[in-house]
Amino acid sequence: MYRIEFHESLDPSGNRVTELRHAGRPLGPPCTETAAAVPGYRYLPVFFLANAVCLGWSPTLQRLCPGVFLPDRPATAREESAEHAAAALAHVFALDRLGTDVEDLLDPDLVTAAAHLNTRTAPHLAAADWERALWTGLRAWRRLYQGLGTAVVADPEQGCLRVTARPLSAPR
Repeated sequence: MYRIEFHESLDPSGNRVTELRHAGRPLGPPCTETAAAVPGYRYLPVFFLANAVCLGWSPTLQRLCPGVFLPDRPATAREESAEHAAAALAHVFALDRLGTDVEDLLDPDLVTAAAHLNTRTAPHLAAADWERALWTGLRAWRRLYQGLGTAVVADPEQGCLRVTARPLSAPR
């Protein structure tokens, strides 16, 4: 299991800044969310975590933390772009459905779009694989957005994410 923490602060302009950390070290540059930005954007990496645990595939995480979550293989810009596009779609989709039950979050069109965006970069993945990853990411994103946790525990063996606020012993 891996614990990814979302450390939030405010910059001098009053914008929210979120830094992802694993084992005490930053994963990539901090994400700044201005008042004009789309709400909840700072939690977009949760979709990459969902891809890693559900699909065994996340080019973005392969670049940010090589060899930690996935086999150490360089990701191409095309792979990262396709993954980012699918995550951005899922994020906007989640925002549009904030007032609905979590069970109503997933839509077949979202699954089709994510699968289509990644056809060339991950042709081995079926629509059902994408559905599971999107469902996992959407549930975790919603819990983070609602303030129900500050960290995500990623369990690749179980293929799940758990949003939590309490520290775990011996994160790796």
